[in-house]
Amino acid sequence: MEAAELVAPWRDEIAQIIRASSSPEGADRALKEWAEERGGDTAIADLIYQSGLAVWMAGHLYVNDFEVPNAKRKLDVSAGWGGQFLALPFDEAIEYFLSKQVVDPETFYETLGDFRQRSFSATRLMTDHLRQVAYDGLVSALKGDGDFDSFAREILAGDPTLRRSYLRTVFDTNVTAAYGAGKLAQLSDPAVVEALPFRRYSAVMDPRTRPEHRDLDGKIWESGDTDWHRYMGGNGFNCRCTVIGIEADHPDVTDIALARQVAHPEPDFDAAPTVLLDLAEAAE
Repeated sequence: MEAAELVAPWRDEIAQIIRASSSPEGADRALKEWAEERGGDTAIADLIYQSGLAVWMAGHLYVNDFEVPNAKRKLDVSAGWGGQFLALPFDEAIEYFLSKQVVDPETFYETLGDFRQRSFSATRLMTDHLRQVAYDGLVSALKGDGDFDSFAREILAGDPTLRRSYLRTVFDTNVTAAYGAGKLAQLSDPAVVEALPFRRYSAVMDPRTRPEHRDLDGKIWESGDTDWHRYMGGNGFNCRCTVIGIEADHPDVTDIALARQVAHPEPDFDAAPTVLLDLAEAAE
């Protein structure tokens, strides 16, 4: 089940709370109680945990199977490798990942525990953020010509911050960060660094690519220059860019590409990726 389906009732519940309130203070109390209850939603936490860990593993495997020249290419990328791995049942995906011996078991289970713990924190952050957005919107509406009932109708009609697309964007951005964290860890492995000593920024370069991201395409770093870490986690909401490892004799490795000075396109995303983003960040 997708995140949007699991959280679809949240908007209706928030609207009902607003409609039943008689004062901003009462709405604030009721919304806080709602956020506290929904913040413990294990179904949402499980989805965050499983989707994040799966793409973290996929990030490791992609580097190991396709970016390192001498890696054993047991999977056919042309046949949709990523979709095949991510389509595996969760337990089977873990079993397959461990069989590849990409990371040692101790590191894997430490990461698994970190994902699990932070998935609950992320759920609480997201519900608390939505609570605050709803309360701020109510206060703003009451200062104008609105009332409790009209603001509730606005929420149900598709308030831009509480709509399904907002929630999907938040989850997709979290998944991108987890994938980037997996790739970053694998690209930092000494054996990978030896085989692929340079890093290249790779934008999709289609009509959807933002100009600032297009301008970064082809930027080269030496692997020891940790500046490339900042670009691994998705460089904005719905970003599809990545950083890849390349060989020393790759034609893109030039003095000009190495000397290029670049700026991060999104200051809020200017950091090495962690296994989970702060899901309280609003997708504008």
